[in-house]
Amino acid sequence: MDENKELEQGLQDIDPKVFASWVDKNIIVEENVEFTNQEGVFDRILKNIDRSESSVHTFIPWYKRTIYRVAAACIAVSFCALMYYGNHNGIFGIMRESGELANTTNEPMELPEEKALVTLADGTQMLLDGSTGDTLRYKGLEITRLTDGSVVMQRRSPEKSYFNEADRHKITAPKGVAVHVYLPDGTGVWLNSGSTITVLASYGENERRVELQGEGFFDVTPNKQKAFIVKAKNSIVRVLGTQFNLSAYSEDMSVKTTLIHGSVDVSAQNNKLRLTPGEQAVVSRNADIALNKDVNISEIVDWKDGYFRFNDQPIGVILQELARWYPIEEVQMELTAPDNFTGSLKRSKKLGDVLDAIASVSDLKFVVHGGRVIVMK
Repeated sequence: MDENKELEQGLQDIDPKVFASWVDKNIIVEENVEFTNQEGVFDRILKNIDRSESSVHTFIPWYKRTIYRVAAACIAVSFCALMYYGNHNGIFGIMRESGELANTTNEPMELPEEKALVTLADGTQMLLDGSTGDTLRYKGLEITRLTDGSVVMQRRSPEKSYFNEADRHKITAPKGVAVHVYLPDGTGVWLNSGSTITVLASYGENERRVELQGEGFFDVTPNKQKAFIVKAKNSIVRVLGTQFNLSAYSEDMSVKTTLIHGSVDVSAQNNKLRLTPGEQAVVSRNADIALNKDVNISEIVDWKDGYFRFNDQPIGVILQELARWYPIEEVQMELTAPDNFTGSLKRSKKLGDVLDAIASVSDLKFVVHGGRVIVMK
């Protein structure tokens, strides 16, 4: 038997599924990366062959072992050539765009069991887990959780020391949680998922000052003598009594203040802008302020009522918004021309419910693998 026939016979004796698994487990296809370590591929395949032989305890004649190695070498060299050709001619890029994905599975992605958290200036903490009756006290300040899950801050002591403290109290809404907070003057604040409001202990002495990370909807109790001031990243919003939404997530390129009722002044460094209802101020990272008069109020504020609302938005923007509610770590787009969507979705404990709703009205398909969401057609 000549060498070619011996090799052919040896390959016929190999279980195709077993040999394919050796390749799948040891060769990783990465877009725009040239595979140059041929010896490394060969060595990894041989190691798997040896492990497979020892674990299965099957007797294999010596000449077939040699053929295995020759076959592995041939396939490794051929695969490396294909990788080089494919990367330089766009083959694997086309495969990725067409949705031919390996080693991905649909996995359920549910909200983590995290609770909203109150942290006082002295480090005392309270988890908001839905039960009632818990009250935190600190230098005349009381923080109580109501039966509806909202949090009420009240000042019970007129002591001057309450105002003189430079302490800060924080309330945090983690992923998948929205919290309604009442400040000491009755002002209502709705915190969106992944947001924190910091209330200065001097709140209400000469002014009412808070700091925001993330997004919040404010319903400010009118008080002409004491302005309500919110600091968010490089922006300062000053009001007397009004309703507005403020979005200032750390990953966003801008801070957006949208006025619902009343009047607000938005400032950033030396720039300043006064809004009227239905307008939005957009503050860039270099402190420029742009006025947006074409605002869809429902799209901006419906989150506080438990809805995602989108108006002619691409799927990438929608998934970015979903990532603030669900533990999405990465979004992989396997399509070149994403569609735009308009509509509303009820927030759910399961990401799959939301993705199924989007897929039902489009030709998009979603694969969830770990913390990654893959979008394809």
